[in-house]
Amino acid sequence: MDRRNFFGLGLIGIVTSLTSLTTSEADAKERRRQREQSIDRIIKGIDVSHHQRNIRWNKVRSNGYIFAYIKASEGIDWKDPNFDIYLSNAKKAGLYVGCYHYATCKPDKRGRYNPILDAKTEAEYFLKTAKKGLEASCMRPALDLEHVPGIDKLTNEQLAEFVITWMDLIKTRIGAEPLLYGFKYSKKAADGDPKILDDYDIWLAHYGWMPNPKPWKRPLLWQYDKTGKIPGVQGGDTNGYVDLNMFYGTIAEFEKKMLIPSRG
Repeated sequence: MDRRNFFGLGLIGIVTSLTSLTTSEADAKERRRQREQSIDRIIKGIDVSHHQRNIRWNKVRSNGYIFAYIKASEGIDWKDPNFDIYLSNAKKAGLYVGCYHYATCKPDKRGRYNPILDAKTEAEYFLKTAKKGLEASCMRPALDLEHVPGIDKLTNEQLAEFVITWMDLIKTRIGAEPLLYGFKYSKKAADGDPKILDDYDIWLAHYGWMPNPKPWKRPLLWQYDKTGKIPGVQGGDTNGYVDLNMFYGTIAEFEKKMLIPSRG
């Protein structure tokens, strides 16, 4: 894919302005202007769970990270023990906050898998668990598809059914479309039903410079580093590492595209 189709000309402007050399003072001034404009359009955030501990949210915010996704639930019966306190403290520190659900896609006790029933059960549990993170002005929630036991045994069509059912049920209840997080298993689901490509925004997890988001045309969020180190996040199971994310656009664009609207 042409890199210009990923995050627009702004990011390319950063590279161009840092590598192109010219003796023209006017050109140098224009490069500085483009670089400053491009950097202004990169909105940074993190995502966390119980694996990160003792987060100093004011320090996170003061170092330029303005949004945070917080794990709320997993499967049909597990709530992240740090969800409520992290959500509350991140809000108090002035961050935009959102929540995500970690899908497990487990078969029943007989080893049978019903993707529609499972998706509805997982979605209902998420709605019950994450209420405070699903209010208007919070960020749109996300469905986290990663490697879990058994997911590779699902057909593409089964995983697609799970995703579509979960996403559509959440949208009906809160009035906002969730994001689909991941890459490998999001693509597996999209291979099962192209509706997923057309209807849902992707939060792409890909580590390295300028990812190729195919089959998506353009990710809404990019998780570009899973071993980030920033002030305010220390210790925990990850030894202080934290996932780093970016949104490319202005604050106004971020609020328009990312926040749950009021239903009043």
